[in-house]
Amino acid sequence: MVSRTSVNCRHVNYTFLAGDDTSPYGLPSLASNLEDLLAERVDRAREKEEENRLSPKVAVMKPILRFLQLLCENHNHDLQNLLRDQASNKTKYNLVSETLVLLDVICGSTTGGLGLLGLYINENNVLLINQILVTLTEYCQGPCYENQACIAMHESNGLGIITALILNDINPLGKTRMDLVLELKNNASKLLLAIMESRTSDSENVAEKIIYNMNPDQLVDVACKAFHQESIDEDGEDGDDAVSPREVGHNIYILCHQLALYNKQIGTLLRPNPDAMDHRTLEALRFYNSHTAQIELVRHDRTLEQIVFPIPEICEYLTEDTKLRLFYNAERDDQGSKVTDFFGRTDDCFAEMKWQKKLRSNSGLFWVSSHMSFWSYVIFACSVFINVIVASFYPFTDAALSTGGGGHLSGLLWACLLVSAAIVITVPRSRAAVQLLVLFSIFRLIVSIGPEFTLTTLGVSIVVFKGIHLVSIMGNMGTFNKPIRQIFLDAELMYHVGYLILCVLGLFMHPFFFSVLVSFIEGDFSINWLKNDGGDLRAHCFIIFCSLTKLDFYV
Repeated sequence: MVSRTSVNCRHVNYTFLAGDDTSPYGLPSLASNLEDLLAERVDRAREKEEENRLSPKVAVMKPILRFLQLLCENHNHDLQNLLRDQASNKTKYNLVSETLVLLDVICGSTTGGLGLLGLYINENNVLLINQILVTLTEYCQGPCYENQACIAMHESNGLGIITALILNDINPLGKTRMDLVLELKNNASKLLLAIMESRTSDSENVAEKIIYNMNPDQLVDVACKAFHQESIDEDGEDGDDAVSPREVGHNIYILCHQLALYNKQIGTLLRPNPDAMDHRTLEALRFYNSHTAQIELVRHDRTLEQIVFPIPEICEYLTEDTKLRLFYNAERDDQGSKVTDFFGRTDDCFAEMKWQKKLRSNSGLFWVSSHMSFWSYVIFACSVFINVIVASFYPFTDAALSTGGGGHLSGLLWACLLVSAAIVITVPRSRAAVQLLVLFSIFRLIVSIGPEFTLTTLGVSIVVFKGIHLVSIMGNMGTFNKPIRQIFLDAELMYHVGYLILCVLGLFMHPFFFSVLVSFIEGDFSINWLKNDGGDLRAHCFIIFCSLTKLDFYV
C-alpha cells in the first residue's frame, strides 16, 4: 500500500512539472524564476561592491602617500619638518595633520563609535589605510619629536582610531582575510611605537594621551592572545612576507613596556605572576620577556636614551663559538668601533643560524656540533702532552722508565690517581678533578708501559678527536649544504684539514710531525676558551715554549 502511494505521488509531481510552456507551474517557468532570482542577487552584490569601491579622488592618495613616505625615509629630519611647517610660505600646509585627518575620515569615526570601526574597513580600502599608517610612522621615526607631538595631540580622533585598530576585532574583514587584519594591527602598533620613540622627557604628555585612549588590561590581553594565534598562510607562496601573529603581539608587548614607564598598572600586568595568571598568559609573557632586549645610547646633547627591540627567535640558534669568534676577531675601525666589521659578517651569521635550525632534525650531528669547544680543548691538551713526551723522552730506546727502579714515584702516582678518582666520583661536575685524573693517568701510563706506547695512545686519541672536531665544525658552518668549490676556498676549514693530516703523519710516519702541531694549536678557539675559562694562559705558553726548545735541541 505504501509502495502504491509513493508511485502515485511521483506520477502527480511529474505531471505537474511536465506541463506546457504556458503553465505558470511548469518546469520552464520554475527555471525562469530561478534565473531572475540569481540575476537579482548578482546585481545587488555588484551594487554593494560599487559602493565599497574607492572613488578615483580617494584612490589616488595611495601613491601620493607612498611618495611622502619615501621623502621621509632614512630619518630625513629636514623633510619631516618641512611636511609639517613651511616657514618661508605665507600659506602653510600641515601634511602630517592632514594625513591623520584622512585616516579619521576613511575609518568613519565621525559617524559613530570606534566599536563600529570594522564596518568601515574592507578589502577595497584596507591597503590605503595601511599606507596611511606606514606614512605616519615615517613622519615620526628618527625621532622627530615635533611630528610625534603633532599626531598625538591633534584634535581629531586619529590616535583613538590607531589604538582601536590594535584592540578591536576588525570584522567582517577578519573572518575572510585575517592576513590583512594582522598587517593592519602590525602597522598600527609600529606607529604607536614610533610616536613613543626616544621620548626621554614627555613634556607634551604624549604617553598619557595614548594611555587615555586604551585599556591596559585589554592591551596586554591582545598581546597574549596574538602569541597563541596560529600563523596565516604558513605554507603558502607568500608565507615569508605574511605578518606573523606573534610578531604583532611582540610589538604590542614592547609598546606596553614603553608605556609602563608612565603607568604602574601596565608594569604590574607585564610581570609574570603564576598565582594570578592563567597558563597561556604566563607562557606568552615569559616568551616576550626573554625575547626582548634594550640598549642605551648617549645622544650628542648628552641625554641617555633607551632603545627596546625584539630578539628574533632564529637568534637562539647562533652558537657560543660564533659569538666568541665575533667578539675577539671583529676588527676595529678608525674610531675604535667594531660595528662596521660586525655588520659585514651578518650574512654569514644568518646563514649559520638557518643551518643550525635545520640541524636540530639530525640529533647525532647536532650533539657532535654542539660540543665543538670541548673537542677543541681536548685536542689542545693532547697536543701539549704529546709534545712534552717527545721533548722529554725522545729517542725512546733508552728512555723507557723502569717500574722497579722508581718504586716511590710509582706509589706516589698510584696514590694521586686514586685520590683524583675519588674526587671525581664524589664531585662529578668538578672540571679540575677530571683534569687531574687525566693528568695522573697519563703519568701512570708513562711509568707503567713506557712513553712510546703512551705517545701512540695519545696520537690515536688526537686523530679521533680531531676527526670529530672537524665534523662538528662542518656541522656548525653548514658545510654539507655548500658547493664543493666554496668548501675548498674556506680557509678555516682547510686549516683544520691540514691539522688532521699532521696528526695522521705524526702517528704513522714520525713523532716529530707532532711538534708542528704546537704552531697550529687551535689559535683563536683555545685562546678564547682559556680566557673565558679563567685558565692561566702564561703557564700553557711556558709549557709550549719549553717543549719547542727541547725539541730544537734534539733536532
